Amino acid sequence: MKKTLLLTISLFFASLTFAGNAELFSVDEQALNEEFADLSALENYVVENNFVSLTQIETGKMFDLSEINLKTMGTSSQSDFMFVWDGFLWGFLCCPIGFFVVAVNENKDHDQKISYWIGVAASTVLGALSSTTYYY
Repeated sequence: MKKTLLLTISLFFASLTFAGNAELFSVDEQALNEEFADLSALENYVVENNFVSLTQIETGKMFDLSEINLKTMGTSSQSDFMFVWDGFLWGFLCCPIGFFVVAVNENKDHDQKISYWIGVAASTVLGALSSTTYYY
């Protein structure tokens, strides 16, 4: 009896999770083509002009970029963080030696040092969790 009631209730709640409005997933092809028209024109311009870079287009004023949002085109800046596994592993596996190899070493870049400290924090959190579950 309990299994039947549980099955009935779970099927009822599962049926509520399905989307009831098909308009949420419809795509307006005309509006989509209008949104990408400027980007398609830029793509054609780049291909026609021997694959010029974005900086060459901006500095030379070769193409009107006023209609295009350049922040969403995947341009990266120097302030972006890039995770480095070497620094992380020094911090995670061998923190005391990694401190001298990565953290105070002037030859290591900022990304390696941040990855080192992420490794130290991950090691500390996992060590604290495992020691509490082991001793208690």
